[in-house]
Formats: sequence, structure tokens, C-alpha cells
Amino acid sequence: MGYTELELKLPTDFSNSDLKKVISQKIDTSEHSFSILRKSLDARNKRDIHWLLRIGVTSPAIKGEAPEIKKLEFPSSDHGKEKKVIITGCGPAGIFCGLILQRSGYSVVVIEKGGRVQKRTADIESFENSGLLIKNSGYCFGEGGAGTFSDGKLTSRTKTITLEKNFIFEELIKAGAPEEIAYMTHPHLGSDNLKKNYPCNNFRFQIMRRNCFF
Repeated sequence: MGYTELELKLPTDFSNSDLKKVISQKIDTSEHSFSILRKSLDARNKRDIHWLLRIGVTSPAIKGEAPEIKKLEFPSSDHGKEKKVIITGCGPAGIFCGLILQRSGYSVVVIEKGGRVQKRTADIESFENSGLLIKNSGYCFGEGGAGTFSDGKLTSRTKTITLEKNFIFEELIKAGAPEEIAYMTHPHLGSDNLKKNYPCNNFRFQIMRRNCFF
């Protein structure tokens, strides 16, 4: 099987069948599989708003090999389970710190002074309706961190963390986030999604093995 990557320009209302048709025309065969590697909306010209896509295509009709996919490697520890590592804060940094330490062989406990995301949601709604602030259960503290109630955009000012970024996105997707965050130029989970069963609950129960204390 050969592999190649295509740069495509498609209208904003394109369908999956439209994409397959364009790819078939580009490689001159309908026998192929593909994955979206990058997707961004080009709105610089208001009269010509369109999607720009980078597509990875596999087909017996083309030559070329797929690039090697590198994965983030974790340091291993033979003595990690002898002592627990305690992490304070169940925001994004605390969650992924705990995850990486656990994958490296350590026993991890996460302590959070705020509430779980469902309780935070109820307490914030109560505050907005009554003005009564509940200590340590609001916008700033609690499971998921402050970003849980501030739109849920996934951004980084660092450009040299490809392996780390891919690892984070893969874990979010495994926890229930939409697959499009892996290829959208400006990935966005959304506050409403963050407050549902993913990723907070799935991280707590599946990854952290219930070792989160509120």
C-alpha cells in the first residue's frame, strides 16, 4: 500500500462523499482510504470562504511510504508504587501530571479543594441566580479547573510540543472528546461538553482509577 498527502480546498458545505470524490480524482482511483490530518477555515476573502485540508491517503495505486508515527515516551520507575505521589489540583495540569506519573509506574493521588464538576455546575447556577457564593465551589476551583467554565478552547503558545500535544489530544478523544480536535487548527471542546461525562469523569474513573479526593 502506498501513501501520499494532499492539500485540498473545499467549500464550507462539503460532505464526506464530496471529499472522497475529490481524492479519487486527485489520485485517479476510487480504491483508497484517507484520514484528515489538518483542517482550517480560510476566511481572509469574505467572498471566498472555504476549508483548507491536508489529507493522508493510502492506496495500492500510489507510491510512497507513510511517515513514522512517533509517540510520547514515559520514563519508567521500578520503585514508583512503593510510595504515593500526591498532586494538589484537579485542573488540566494536575490531571495530566497524574496521568503521566501513573503511566510511568507511580501510584498517584489527586487532591482538589473544590467540588466535582456536577456540583460546581449546580453551585455556579445557584450563585448566578441568588448571588450566594459557595466557598471553593465556583468558577476558579474544582474538577477540570477554571477552563471548565470558560469556553474550553485548547490552545498553546509553545510550538515545539508536537508529541506532547498529540498525546493530550489522543487521551481527550479516548475520554469522549470529539475526534476533530486532533486535526482542527483551533481545536475546541466547549464548556457544555466539558461539563458532561467527558473528559472530567472519564479521566477520574478510567485514568486516575478513582484516586481523586475532593
